[in-house]
Amino acid sequence: MDETLLVDVILTWMGALGVFAYLVHIHRNPATSFLEGRTRLLLGCLGALLLIRGFAWLDPSRVLRTLTFVPATLLPLAALLFTEALLRRHAPLFIKVYVAAGTVVLFVVNLFPFWGWHVALLAFMATTFAALVVLLVSRRRQALSPPENRLIDAVLLAMLAAVPLTATDFRIDLGLPWNRMGALGALIFVWTLVRMAARRDQERIAWREIADIVLWAAILAGVMLAVGREPTVPRLVHALSLALGFVLLFALCDLLRHLRARARDRSFLRWLAEARTSSADDFLLALKDCPVAEEHVTLRSDDLLGYDVDALVRRLDGQRGVVRMSGLRSKAVAAAGEELEVDEQLVDLLETYGMSHLCLVTAEPPLLLLVNHPQLADSGAHELEMALIRKLGRLVRRQEAAPG
Repeated sequence: MDETLLVDVILTWMGALGVFAYLVHIHRNPATSFLEGRTRLLLGCLGALLLIRGFAWLDPSRVLRTLTFVPATLLPLAALLFTEALLRRHAPLFIKVYVAAGTVVLFVVNLFPFWGWHVALLAFMATTFAALVVLLVSRRRQALSPPENRLIDAVLLAMLAAVPLTATDFRIDLGLPWNRMGALGALIFVWTLVRMAARRDQERIAWREIADIVLWAAILAGVMLAVGREPTVPRLVHALSLALGFVLLFALCDLLRHLRARARDRSFLRWLAEARTSSADDFLLALKDCPVAEEHVTLRSDDLLGYDVDALVRRLDGQRGVVRMSGLRSKAVAAAGEELEVDEQLVDLLETYGMSHLCLVTAEPPLLLLVNHPQLADSGAHELEMALIRKLGRLVRRQEAAPG
């Protein structure tokens, strides 16, 4: 297989992987907003284009070429709808008519292609994106909030970087010597969206972040050239393209990992807001749906026969009152007397029920909550959430015991 073609295919599938990874994240954590709906449409067209295009380059049959240009002709229309959602207003009528008419005409032409029609598609895409850039630049900043303006500024920079890279996808029609890099433009665009979503303050993208990506891409490209065959200018371009694609994809996946962690935090807050707290029994039933207590056991006095309940309550009824197995075992070496005996009873409780953390929800009547989750680096966050559950349980119990 031709080396340039191999690089084209690998790069376009890397772009498809990045786009679909973000689409999957959106599907699992929907915001059900107007902007999200338009973003889904744009990413869907972009991901389908990148995925099918790789197969079309490997097997340039009439069917695959036709399938490839279906999402390509829809891409400008999806970008226009996305831009309107960003600006929260309609684009001028002549732009909407131009994009809609161009989409219909090129969609039909795709079914009955003529020589050189790819250049017509490129011209349509270039003029559409140029018009969208003008709309974004000339917007009334006062009509939008600061976070919205920061997001639009980031998207604008991503579009300015992506459009020239997209033009390289027509390298055969334009006679360009290097490989196709449109997938890099897609990765830059998606990385920008994910990065802005991953920062709680939606802080502007710093030049240092961009410099880090470029630096790592240059290092990786140097390694590729060092371990490969005799370096040439085309191979340098290939190495830089692949290296930048790898680094962007890695950075994108790392940001999505942070977003998944935040989604878990929001799931606990959602449970906290919706949990039924009219009575202690309702609260215990609500614990079954708590993301922190997916695997838990609640123990009352009747379940603690054979244990020194009063000593356990005294040991746990202070500060946050959350203990973990590893902490109890490490303290057992220095503990003595009653403290050692109580800690041994707590360890026995955790081992008996196969749990890792324990807290005292209420002291009167005694109610223990035992939870099992991995004791990794973020264990402190789980313990804070358990402390909130403990506090809520005590408030529920106090409210239930209050007269009237």
